[in-house]
Amino acid sequence: MRFVLGAVVTAALLTAAPATAQDKPTVQQLLPRDVSFCFARDYDARHLASNPAQQVMHIRVGARAGWNVHGQRDLPYHDITISLVVRTRAAARTGVMLASCTDYPETNEPGAERGLHCSLVCAGDKVVLDARDAGTLILRNRGLRAGCRGPRIGGGADAVFHLRRQPLSVCPELDALPPDEGGIGEVLRKAREGL
Repeated sequence: MRFVLGAVVTAALLTAAPATAQDKPTVQQLLPRDVSFCFARDYDARHLASNPAQQVMHIRVGARAGWNVHGQRDLPYHDITISLVVRTRAAARTGVMLASCTDYPETNEPGAERGLHCSLVCAGDKVVLDARDAGTLILRNRGLRAGCRGPRIGGGADAVFHLRRQPLSVCPELDALPPDEGGIGEVLRKAREGL
């Protein structure tokens, strides 16, 4: 009887155990290649007042189904194009940029930063994306800007952002961009050439 009771208690504890690192999705699972998605974070006046060094007020990461049908390379890497939208305290308008992302490691050194490395096409700067859980995207700032010609946003209070999955309606900027891979490729080409 004790054995059966012990087995039942053990089974109950195991099923009620908190999620482990093994349950955490990869960033590739969180941002699949040909699916529309929107992750967002807005900071209210109270948060900004208690964090006066933070410049970012509003940040979005999104993509549309159709942008990443084939990927950017014929290699076993996860390559996608994303839209990055940032508004800062000082910006008169919201900046919209495209970024080319890959999980191809920049270095194989131990301790190298993992995730999707995203190059801001028009600015040459970078952000790194990673998954925290099934509904949260982590954005690490390695050269964020509020638009192609916006000033660079430093680290400190603007070093890491936790964006939550949102309905596509929260990322309306996606509607102003081409709906397919060919159209988004042309926008990327023009941005790279500074047109």
